[in-house]
Amino acid sequence: MSRPMCHISKKQRQGLMALSVVALIFAILAWYYVTQHGRMAVQHVGPIKFYPETHELYIVNKTHDVVFKAWLGNPLPHPIYPLDCTRQFQTSNSLCINWVDMETPSKVDKEYARMEVTVKPPEANLHCITVEWTSFMLDFAPMDCISLTDAHWFGGASLYRQLWPLDDTSIPMQPYLMKDILVESDRHDVWGSVLENYWLSSKGVAVLVDEDVPLHVSFNQDFSQTLCLKSEYLDSPYQNQQVKYPHLKYTVCYSEDIKSVHQQVYNRWFPKPQGIPDERMIKSPIWSTWARYKTFVNETQVLDFADEILQHNLSNSQIEIDDKYTTSYGAYDFNQTKFPDAAGMIRKLKKKGFRVTSWFHPFTNLESPNFREGINHGYWVRDVSNSVPALVKWWQGEGALLDVTDNRSRQWYLNNLQSMRSDYGLDSFKFDAGEADFFPVHYNVTSQEFWNPNEYCTQYAQLVSELGGMIEVRCGHQTQNLPIFVRMFDKESSWSHDNGLRTMIPSALTQGILGYPFILPDMIGGNAYGGDGVFDSTNLKDLPERELFIRWMELTAYLPAMQFSIAPWQYSDADADDGVSIVDLSREMIRIHEEEVTPLIVRYAQEALSEGYPIIRPLWWLDPKHEDALTCDSEFLIGDAVLVAPILEPHSRSRDIFLPKGRWRDTLRRDRIIEGPRWLRDYPIQLDEIATFYNVEDK
Repeated sequence: MSRPMCHISKKQRQGLMALSVVALIFAILAWYYVTQHGRMAVQHVGPIKFYPETHELYIVNKTHDVVFKAWLGNPLPHPIYPLDCTRQFQTSNSLCINWVDMETPSKVDKEYARMEVTVKPPEANLHCITVEWTSFMLDFAPMDCISLTDAHWFGGASLYRQLWPLDDTSIPMQPYLMKDILVESDRHDVWGSVLENYWLSSKGVAVLVDEDVPLHVSFNQDFSQTLCLKSEYLDSPYQNQQVKYPHLKYTVCYSEDIKSVHQQVYNRWFPKPQGIPDERMIKSPIWSTWARYKTFVNETQVLDFADEILQHNLSNSQIEIDDKYTTSYGAYDFNQTKFPDAAGMIRKLKKKGFRVTSWFHPFTNLESPNFREGINHGYWVRDVSNSVPALVKWWQGEGALLDVTDNRSRQWYLNNLQSMRSDYGLDSFKFDAGEADFFPVHYNVTSQEFWNPNEYCTQYAQLVSELGGMIEVRCGHQTQNLPIFVRMFDKESSWSHDNGLRTMIPSALTQGILGYPFILPDMIGGNAYGGDGVFDSTNLKDLPERELFIRWMELTAYLPAMQFSIAPWQYSDADADDGVSIVDLSREMIRIHEEEVTPLIVRYAQEALSEGYPIIRPLWWLDPKHEDALTCDSEFLIGDAVLVAPILEPHSRSRDIFLPKGRWRDTLRRDRIIEGPRWLRDYPIQLDEIATFYNVEDK
């Protein structure tokens, strides 16, 4: 006989039905919460709109134009959903979202990251927001991508293929660290020696990333039309001894136009120069041994070089003795085989009216006697064991790198240079390197606060600046305050955008916008490395093209300094059919630079000190909303006073010239006055000429 079924009372059935209904409602609510929360409505805070479902952020100005668009939190995995945390943290004028995994069974509301977007109170006509990601996982690298479309972008870093604006630039995602663009095999795709966490848009937008972010950046990677900012410690050169979670924080500011936002942002966030470099270096040419003699330089050549300069009646600020004059790399002396009487040579040069500088760097090679001394006293950057030097490879061998974070190392380095200066009679030094790619991947330094390899350049430049205003360096990062020249990276002897003549103006404009007004242009004609442009410290056979040398010289005459190495008299006028005497033209270009340009450079250097403005300015400085002014990469301004339009193409005797708004005096055409904005088509410019226009309204 079968057992009877369990009896369920009516009351129990009603209870079960009620529980079922509650469970169903709970399930529906849970489903809605989990699946629809990520589709919550657009979030509005002041000028910003954020769409949680697509991660799109917009900034809309007072005329309702979208001036900024970005995609926030691009690498967030599925299933991650946004939870509003604005009320939880009682933030005003901000949007707060926790990104949470609410579906994975093993994770109970696992927080991945928190995103906060805060609207700052406006100052004058500058409006700013901050975007901040706080990660709760070591392997989560927050990344935001900014749209580059419908605008022109400027800033960032110096590049091998320097463009102005950056529209056609494409740099893949990588640590945002400065590199030696000449020795890098992938030099087209790396960041260069002058670098700041700062970009500008023609829509009047500026982007600044905080210095404490382990920053990785791509620009228009695979022509995606995005500037992507990523924060990541894992598998990167950024040290993370305290095992911090990666964080990303940046500020977006906007104003009425690109000039307005740049002026206000620079004044608030960047240091201004504390003085003006040596004015004789501004006025008269530097004569370097490098491009002409490379590493074969010796005492006889230096003395002959000086005599030739004087014989051709050309002025000078100094003669610079470049690479391979010491007994070894890291020795503070002159090689007596190549320089039998270096002190006597320098005395002779000074009697002839030359100051004398020499080339130096932060490396000490293994064969140098100072290598052992540095080990004994702990002067070098060390490996992970913290007991032996971390050997580094550079373009002249292998050796140790000075620990610029250690006060004893710094003083030892300065003492040696000062002794060398007094022993031989040197006036100053040209300093090379400092980029992050010469820093070992795994290292120990004295300062526990050192974690970003870009900081090496900062401290190195600060260290050598103690030697005075005749100093020149080639790297810049957060060193805008130093009253020294920042040299353009070695240029190649070509007309092209691949580190040739066409990059001279974009390089000067980029350095100026990044806050380095005291630009030392590279040597006139480039470095004569050879046809392939590959760095070669022994190539002596290739002179730059004659016409290239002439056009390069004409352009350089209107920049803050002039620098020769390949000499004008190395070219034969008799073999040319252009009717130009290069030596006579050199003399005239030097005269123009000394008598007409230098007073302007010194005048606008005062503005650099007081306001932080660049000396060499883009055309949009005077016409910030004109499309042609925004995109012009072949003209520049000296302050607000003079527009310079050189010939940058081979065999050209004319060019199109854009004049921004204002009234301009045409110096090549009988001082006629031209009203801008206006294009001058096929404007004739002979080989021995350069077009300049003086701003009639400049006071």
